[in-house]
Amino acid sequence: MTSSSSVQDVKPLYEELKKEFNKKKQPRDVAKCKKLISQMKIALLSLNFFPNEAATKAELIIARDFLEICCQLSIETEDVEAFEKYFVQLKTYYFDFR
Repeated sequence: MTSSSSVQDVKPLYEELKKEFNKKKQPRDVAKCKKLISQMKIALLSLNFFPNEAATKAELIIARDFLEICCQLSIETEDVEAFEKYFVQLKTYYFDFR
């Protein structure tokens, strides 16, 4: 699987999660967000979306934005343990690997 096809495989899940999380006029469906997060975790792990020299900019942005949503949702749901886990993972995306 090439990098561009891996991004294309994950992007629909990411877009759906982002759309649900960013709802303004109605409350977001937290259960739906959590379900999408679970699906994205599996997709990201199987595609090696980790900050390294081989990762593309698109892969890094999707993975970083995903973890940011996870952190924010953890705060909203007062899940301190989940927040700590996501935050540790997120920190690696703020270093320049290029």
